[in-house]
Amino acid sequence: RAFIKEQVRYERGMVAHALASGMRVLVKEYLVLLAQLEHQHRLEQLSLQKLWFYIQPAMQTMLLLQDIARRVKGAAGGELLNRLQGAAELGGDEKSAEVTHFLLTRASAPYLDMLRQ
Repeated sequence: RAFIKEQVRYERGMVAHALASGMRVLVKEYLVLLAQLEHQHRLEQLSLQKLWFYIQPAMQTMLLLQDIARRVKGAAGGELLNRLQGAAELGGDEKSAEVTHFLLTRASAPYLDMLRQ
């Protein structure tokens, strides 16, 4: 969350804003999952096995976001996109590729708009 708050500052630029927006979407999905799991727990319908099953993909996504935040820290504009592309090229599994593609699409939109003008 601290990284997202930092990236939405005016000085960071539109590409960083767009990346932060994409990350915020993923963090909100994570928080919704946690709320759903908490609800299941309160109903006493959440076993440790179910918790582990549901939390695995979310943990992977949060670790990926942490890695991306480290990679792009201090970068802006095209350099931020290059670093994000570098993270995408490292591969990983299908879910990681999907997340990095989502973030790259979000972050590159303002850059591409500027190039079109």
